[in-house]
Amino acid sequence: MSFLSRISLANRGLVTLIALAALVFGGVAATSLRQELVPSLEFPAAVVVTPYQGAAPEIVEREVTEPLEDRISGLPNQTRVTSYSSEGNSIIQVEYGFGTNMDDATQELQEAVNQVGRELPENVRPTVTVGSTDSLPVVMLAASSSGGEQDLVDRLNDAVVPRIESISGVSGTTVSGARDQVVTVRLDTDKLEDKGLTVDQVTGALQSNGLSMPGGTLDRGDDSLSVQVGNGFSSIEEIENLYILPVGGASPSAGGAAGGAAGVGAGAAAGAAGTRPAAAANGAAAVAPASAVGPTSSTSPTSSMSPTSSVTPTPTPTLTPTVSPTASPTISPTGSPSIPPTTPPGNPPGIPPGQFPGQLPPGAIPGGFPGQLPPGAFPGSIPMLGMPPGIVAPTPPTPDAVRLGEVAKVGATLAEPTSYTRTNGEPSLGVLVTKTQDGNAVDISQAIQGMMPELGSKLGAGGQLSVVFDQSPYIEQSIEGLTTEGLLGLAFAVLAILVFLLSIRSTVVTAVSIPLSVLVALIVLWTGDFSLNILTLGGLTIAVGRVVDDSIVVLENIKRHLEYGGEKAATILTAVREVAGAITASTLTTVAVFLPIVFVGGQVGELFRPFGLTITVALAASLLVSLTVIPVLAYWFLKTPRRVTDLDPESVRELAVAREERSPLQRGYVPVIRWAARHRFIALLLAFLVFVGTMGLLPRLGTNFLGQEGQNTFTVSQELPPGTSLTATNDAAKHVEAALDDLPETEAYQVNIGSFDDPIAAAFGGTQTGSNTAQFSIISNLEADQAKFEHELRERLAALPPEAGELSVSAGGVNSAQLEVIVQAPDTETLRAAAAHVEGAVGDMPSTADVTSNLSNAQPRVQIRIDREEAAERGLTEVQIGQMVNQVYQGTAVADAYLEGERRAVVVRLGSSATDIDELRDLKLATPTGSTVKLRKVADVVEDEGPVRITHIDGERSASVTGTATAENVGAVSNDLQQRLSRLSLPEGATYSLAGVTTQQQEAFSDLGIALLAAILIVYLIMMATFRSVLQPLILMVSVPFAATGAVVLLLATGTELGVPSLIGMLMLVGIVVTNAIVLLDLINQYRKAGMDPEDAVIAGGRRRLRPILMTAVATICALTPMALGLTGDGGFLSQPLAMVVIGGLTSSTVLTLIVVPTLYLMTERLKGGFGRRRRDAASTTPG
Repeated sequence: MSFLSRISLANRGLVTLIALAALVFGGVAATSLRQELVPSLEFPAAVVVTPYQGAAPEIVEREVTEPLEDRISGLPNQTRVTSYSSEGNSIIQVEYGFGTNMDDATQELQEAVNQVGRELPENVRPTVTVGSTDSLPVVMLAASSSGGEQDLVDRLNDAVVPRIESISGVSGTTVSGARDQVVTVRLDTDKLEDKGLTVDQVTGALQSNGLSMPGGTLDRGDDSLSVQVGNGFSSIEEIENLYILPVGGASPSAGGAAGGAAGVGAGAAAGAAGTRPAAAANGAAAVAPASAVGPTSSTSPTSSMSPTSSVTPTPTPTLTPTVSPTASPTISPTGSPSIPPTTPPGNPPGIPPGQFPGQLPPGAIPGGFPGQLPPGAFPGSIPMLGMPPGIVAPTPPTPDAVRLGEVAKVGATLAEPTSYTRTNGEPSLGVLVTKTQDGNAVDISQAIQGMMPELGSKLGAGGQLSVVFDQSPYIEQSIEGLTTEGLLGLAFAVLAILVFLLSIRSTVVTAVSIPLSVLVALIVLWTGDFSLNILTLGGLTIAVGRVVDDSIVVLENIKRHLEYGGEKAATILTAVREVAGAITASTLTTVAVFLPIVFVGGQVGELFRPFGLTITVALAASLLVSLTVIPVLAYWFLKTPRRVTDLDPESVRELAVAREERSPLQRGYVPVIRWAARHRFIALLLAFLVFVGTMGLLPRLGTNFLGQEGQNTFTVSQELPPGTSLTATNDAAKHVEAALDDLPETEAYQVNIGSFDDPIAAAFGGTQTGSNTAQFSIISNLEADQAKFEHELRERLAALPPEAGELSVSAGGVNSAQLEVIVQAPDTETLRAAAAHVEGAVGDMPSTADVTSNLSNAQPRVQIRIDREEAAERGLTEVQIGQMVNQVYQGTAVADAYLEGERRAVVVRLGSSATDIDELRDLKLATPTGSTVKLRKVADVVEDEGPVRITHIDGERSASVTGTATAENVGAVSNDLQQRLSRLSLPEGATYSLAGVTTQQQEAFSDLGIALLAAILIVYLIMMATFRSVLQPLILMVSVPFAATGAVVLLLATGTELGVPSLIGMLMLVGIVVTNAIVLLDLINQYRKAGMDPEDAVIAGGRRRLRPILMTAVATICALTPMALGLTGDGGFLSQPLAMVVIGGLTSSTVLTLIVVPTLYLMTERLKGGFGRRRRDAASTTPG
């Protein structure tokens, strides 16, 4: 590699220009890099969310979750499939191994879900979502105003959201906590009965009208015009003025009266799952706008609908049956369908009776219907055709037509609340801002902060807009803190070099390598689209101490050779050539240790790969600088000492050597190395005892995973008993709000009470939400002691009254203290008992808090148990009865209205919901015969308990017991947990397995242990290629275990746990500590080749390399000291323990390397010499 120095010296001007260009572009890169807390990670997880409105957890499990699980579980690269079946919702979280191509995995998952879609209940549609760190909000705002909620929503969507989304790097902006505005058609059962109408007819009328649909294309000459049919409902009045004909145009006394009394039609209930049933499935006899009705109206093919217009006859449509063969028939309360005993004419051959779409199989209803109705008697069917219901009759309204406004109240209202949101105690809406993958979180935050006054003014009277969560301050504080520590480290390193060299010129020349190497690394990060985060910046800060090593060795050797005299350029080349091989090998060994990180799996590998890349680039740049820039600067700035310029070279050399031998370092070191060379076994024994004694301290060393991040964001989860109403939960949340208001360090908080649908949160393992839960997002003062704040917060919450429910606290950012135990059992009762045992064992541990089980207590509910025989005698099925009840309580979205340009769902509801059990039992159901029957006649209505949520893990019913380790030594807490669980006696068939931080730590330690062994092997291979020897690299590897001694001692002395950052530091030490040994052994080999005796070569080599070895070690230690001390206290949860390990290991290995490596070298040379003599003696005595 010395050829680079020769080229550089020959082109000094060009090298200088290139260095200056690197400085300029590095400065541009430093200001252009996007800033974020951690590298953008695409978590290898996808979530399948399937709403099934109104279905109980057991139904969701059986009809939705299990079919999806069966198909999904066979997909490749999965690590775990977890499903949650709750009321009206199925969530399946699919976890993959890190490194999985999520685009391919998501496509495979989507295909599997699509295949299962045919087997799911009608109108149930799963959606697939993939989450990443970029899906999490970078800024959360809270908006409030004195106006109405809908006015605030409109202002946010019209003025605030577009303005924020115009900011560069913003991916999307979502308004949360707002209720949808709907058009409610609340039917009056008495008026329906009086007018002879059914709910089927009303829903059919709404579905068949107010439509806006494409009608094709009209070609007129050279023009092509699109045809649009219909206008859609555009006002409440249009809906109220919709006319509906009673069944067959009959009077109110006709058979429809019974149906009207019933109040419910099964056909109308078909859409109760929250979707619009097809118009052909409902029973509207005839409809027309009120404006078209009148005794003088006539027909005209060209007239339009207006107060004076006439009605255009509608041609008879051709119908295609859409009901699946297995679907239950839609039964109207005013008549029974005609069910022929055999397949109707024209049915395709081979289809047995009852398999025609929309047709009941023979014998489906015991005893059949009382009689067959003639064609056209089915409500809404076209006379003489016997078509399915829901078709508008092609005749104008008769005097019997009923205006919808006469039987229903129609109005635009907000949907029933399922949640509440408050910010700092005041009602509010949330505005969530997410960024693109290449978005700069800090720039986005600053842009939003700059436009806050403008945005707040657009919210109307009393409008307020405030920030409740912002990643930017913590990111800026962390980056600023690490930058400060890095600059302090640079200053300390330069000061250390100055102390050794005692020359400002030499120190400046050496120090140039630090900014150059760092800026080159920033250029690579910039061009590679990496971000500046606590890991890449931590890598740069650690590299500050290491990048100067090569330059120190080169410059120190140049300076020493210049003191010997000679022509400057030739002397510099000689000095560089002497150490080029050694520094190249040492840099390669340091870089090579990061290669195994590529094979480290999980979150650790994803997080630390940018860290390893940053250090690798910086070290490679430092090697290049030391071989190119440093020789040029040395040529310009270093001078031969004037006092020796008149002497011959040999005299100069002798004077220089004499000065070295008189230096304090030499006088202290040479006697020690001489003693060690003469007492080799004692020296090695002492070193061995030090190593063994240190390793004996390992059991005292605590362990953890990643450590606590120290962010100023916290989450409080509140849960009340299942079945608690939203109002009661809202009242309970106010207790927590009062506690937060009393904490002076609380800067802002927002509470979300009730159910929030968030597939991204599900993908990240979000917590359960419901009417009995509340989630608090809290921001503390950035300058406060976050650990103290969390402790005080826990104390305040613990003092709340019992009606506040169960409360748990979690810190924001990386959660590396979450304990989890998975419990599985063959049935619910066994699972509940086993989970209770495990929860008790975890809760009894002294170092755990917030112990909860997701297997909640049973939820009170009303169970309607259908008597199938009684129901069948009246022509009813379980599905029909369920749909009728659902229609009463939830209503049906049957159409859309466009009010003031906004799309609103039109929801039909029947009267008022029953408020007690007896009222529900007296609910009247319509039968196919036109009569009514009370619910109590066909079903038992009882109050019992059922599961809140059913959890599966890998297809088996499971429960998750979680807790937070409050001790710093998370490893000890995990060990205690395992011991306690091993002593449990679980019910037969129940099993448990560990998850959470316990398995994460075990997997990370295992992966990093393998990476450590791989790094040692790689370093050995590099040194074997460098020294062309198998034995000498083994001598150098002795530095590695002695590095561990210092690391362990310093971790114990400072009370720092051994975690993933510490192990990364150990990995770095493998490459760093052999650097000194390589430089020393390389010179010893050169002296041996020159003919020196082994002992003289060892002593001379140690004496010559003492100063550069100490300089590099001390410079690195000084550079890392600010980070190890955590002088700024910001962003050091990963870098601080890493710095401590490197400092401790480098200290012990440097001291022992200068003694143990020479001693081992002498022993191996003595053994080689003895073995050689024995071979020669044996050869001389061998007969002839």
